[in-house]
Amino acid sequence: VRGVSLGDFNSRILLLVNGHRVNNNLTDGALIDSAFILDVDLVDRVEVIRGPGSVLYGNNAFFGVINVITRQGKQLNGVEASFDYGEFDTYKGRVTVGKLFTNGVHLLLSGTVYESDGAKNLYYKEFNTPAQNNGVAHKLDGDSYRSFFGSLSYRDFTLEGAINRREKDNPTAQYVTTFNDPRLVTVDQRGYANLKYAHDFPGMVEVTAQVYYDRNDFQIAYPVVPALFNEEQSGEWWGAELQLNKRLWDRHVITLGAEYRDDFRQTQRIFDQTTTYTDVRKDRQSHGIYLQGDFAVRTNLHLNGGVRYDQYGEFDPAFNPRLALIYNPWEKSTFKVLYGTAFRTPNFLELADPRFQNVVLENGSYTNFNADAKGVEAALTGVWSGGVRGRMSYTLESVDDRSGGRNLPDSPEHLFKVNLSVPLLPEKIFAGLEFQYTSRRHTIMTDSTGNTLPGADAGGFGVVNFTLFSQNLLKNLEVSASVYNLLNAHYSDPSSRFHLQDQIGRDGRSFRVKLTYRF
Repeated sequence: VRGVSLGDFNSRILLLVNGHRVNNNLTDGALIDSAFILDVDLVDRVEVIRGPGSVLYGNNAFFGVINVITRQGKQLNGVEASFDYGEFDTYKGRVTVGKLFTNGVHLLLSGTVYESDGAKNLYYKEFNTPAQNNGVAHKLDGDSYRSFFGSLSYRDFTLEGAINRREKDNPTAQYVTTFNDPRLVTVDQRGYANLKYAHDFPGMVEVTAQVYYDRNDFQIAYPVVPALFNEEQSGEWWGAELQLNKRLWDRHVITLGAEYRDDFRQTQRIFDQTTTYTDVRKDRQSHGIYLQGDFAVRTNLHLNGGVRYDQYGEFDPAFNPRLALIYNPWEKSTFKVLYGTAFRTPNFLELADPRFQNVVLENGSYTNFNADAKGVEAALTGVWSGGVRGRMSYTLESVDDRSGGRNLPDSPEHLFKVNLSVPLLPEKIFAGLEFQYTSRRHTIMTDSTGNTLPGADAGGFGVVNFTLFSQNLLKNLEVSASVYNLLNAHYSDPSSRFHLQDQIGRDGRSFRVKLTYRF
């Protein structure tokens, strides 16, 4: 799904948690760093659907859909406590309680606390003057979050909720603010509650229905000496979904669904101590219906097709088809031919604030840029005697901006990964080695007057990570130790059009140790 990056808010990939949409109603983006709504220790598995997925999922299912499935109470049946410590005086503590009761109730409750001082000193050549501390940002890389997740299930009903509040210091003087100023801090808070009903009426239809409430808040302070400007964004929405699945002759499945969503609060306010410069308040209603069928032409040949209609606010309706032919000539081989379209409506921030418009404004209307992507991907996975496991993958991709005549930023042509896991003591101690290579990428930046310009290419790089992990070495105790960027490679990633820097340097060698105990 990589290749098209505009330095915005990750709004072209739909991210779900147990089928619930995580993308917010302000930027249509989903945060996947320390502001991700889940502690990753709660993840059971991750499902990925490649390509346009708007037929079933609507807005934002542009390049792919990622569904994160959480652990259930019955998988734990007790109390689990975990503690991490790592580089930059980083620590994380988690307590999780899970239980399957005799009456069939599933319960899972989990809370996490995370704190990191970050790198003590970070150097940016763009600010190398005596008045700007010679380009060194001092103690401005701190990061912290508090998160909670809960799930309660009984028979056909599941009540689920999550919340994460993250505070992040920003050392990069983003948005052309004063360099080395500790007041440049962002606060992200994301939460939701979801009630789901799922029941199979034998011989008739499978029903899935859910109703939900979501909230997203964002705050940032912009220090511009001697002033301090503040921005607050807030979004609230609720919605309902219904999906019916009908199986025909045990070979074909017909899916019919509908959803409604009310973005009843979308606000942005920019102000200082005396003046309010921006105060935008909007709302939007949307609905969609879809029909999809999966038909077994033969036992190893499936035809999948569907269509969806969506109405978002006052925008023109969107119709999106999907058609796929799936062939399994052998047990472990699959060939797919896919065609589909997808859509993304302009989000609240693009309509409210011209700083975040990533489409071209011409004669008072928006026009999308013209991009063309081609690629191929191959992967090999192997399991050998003794428990040795390996995986290797390679991606070749070329993305062109036909309207701009230059490849898009942060779009590597080559991606190469190798993972190897070896048991040092059977079923007790394991060693894992990982190598990741990313080829060079174009960059963009902004100058002091706000013009977006191309920067120097970020060079290709390779990173080696190493992990030792014990399982059942001592009863109920797991221990792991990891060294990231083992060879201390020096590399940078492209920044964005909101920075004077065209590249942001990454951490060198770092470590983490982790203890997990189950009661």
